[in-house]
Amino acid sequence: MSFKEIVIVVKYMLCLADGHARHSVRQSIINEMQVHGGFSAVRAEQVVDELERYELKKMKKV
Repeated sequence: MSFKEIVIVVKYMLCLADGHARHSVRQSIINEMQVHGGFSAVRAEQVVDELERYELKKMKKV
């Protein structure tokens, strides 16, 4: 999964309501980053958190 693909999936995740679906997508992203991207569990979670905050800021500006 490339960085661009991860960003697209994070944007999709933010469109979901809080709950099971959002958490499930989040865990899928983290697992994908660990298996195919060589990230540790902690670093993958940090990257997803950073992208989530960045995309939320962009959404609030619009």
